[in-house]
Amino acid sequence: MWRSDAIGAGVKCRAVAALVTCVVLAGCGPSKEERVLAALLDDRTPGPPVACLDLTRVDAVHVVAHRIVYESKVGDIFYVNRPIVGADSLRLGATLLSGYGHGRVCHDEAVQVLAAGETRPRFNKVVFAFFTPYRRRTD
Repeated sequence: MWRSDAIGAGVKCRAVAALVTCVVLAGCGPSKEERVLAALLDDRTPGPPVACLDLTRVDAVHVVAHRIVYESKVGDIFYVNRPIVGADSLRLGATLLSGYGHGRVCHDEAVQVLAAGETRPRFNKVVFAFFTPYRRRTD
C-alpha cells in the first residue's frame, strides 16, 4: 500500500513539473487574445444576461478570443457574447456584417463574419447567445 502511494505521488509530481515547464518555457498559458479579453474585463463583474442590445447605444465593438465585446456609450458597460454557432470563426480584426438594419442585435440572430483582410464573406456566420453585461466594480 505504501509503495503504490509513493508511486502515485511521483506521477503527480511529474505531471505538475510538466505543466510548469509547458507554461514557463513553451508559452502554453493563455493566448494573446485571451490576455486581451482579460485586460478588457479586468476590473469588471458580470451581471445577468440580456436578450438584445440597442446598437445606437454601442460605442465600439471588439472581436477577441472567440467573443464579441460591445462597449456601451452609456454606463461604462461591456456586453460580452460567445456565439452559440460559429465562435471558432471569430478572430482579432474580424468584422460582423448585419443586414437587418433594425438597430439592435438579439440572441439567436445570425450575422456573417468577414475575416481580417477579406473583401467578401466566406459563408462564415455566427449565431448570438445572450449578452452578458460587465460593469466596472465599485469597491
